[in-house]
Amino acid sequence: MTFKDATTVERKKRNYYIRDALIHRPVTIGVHHADTLIRKLSLICDQFENDDFELLVAVLSAATGDYTLLAEQAKKHKLFSTAETKFVLKA
Repeated sequence: MTFKDATTVERKKRNYYIRDALIHRPVTIGVHHADTLIRKLSLICDQFENDDFELLVAVLSAATGDYTLLAEQAKKHKLFSTAETKFVLKA
């Protein structure tokens, strides 16, 4: 029996939800709430690795309907194939 590395499993989950958000593009919170959360998150940003912090900010921004940052993060982390990129990452 093999155990998967917990970090690998969590990254796969994260990538799945990022891909899903970029495909379906839900809007769940207002800009004001997202800005407030991002400001609060920036107060503890030293507790995150830089890539993780950037992803969190991108997800919060996407929750307002602005998918630009999340699309950039998806490209950076190569979450889509080349064919999918042209279709999904049109932000």
